[in-house]
Amino acid sequence: MLRGWDRVIQLVATDTGARFTVIVHHQVLAELADGTDEVADLVVTATSEDFADLFWGDLNPSEKYMSGEITLAGSQDDVMRLDAMSMVAFLDQ
Repeated sequence: MLRGWDRVIQLVATDTGARFTVIVHHQVLAELADGTDEVADLVVTATSEDFADLFWGDLNPSEKYMSGEITLAGSQDDVMRLDAMSMVAFLDQ
């Protein structure tokens, strides 16, 4: 699902204001940086607790996305691809 999908993704915590940049390059999560120096292709907004639960694997992001607690801003193609990846990653939950 990552083939040909080189993107800059910003993660924004609504409760703390923390911002991180994730760079996907050549089908690999190439870089994680503090801050948002890069121009983002996709912006994911959630609470810091939701991000922590997500990265620990304790949270299925699809549920929070459907309820509006996690928001995505970017092209429709990028949003759909990220949604599809999260559904595959959390298929057993």
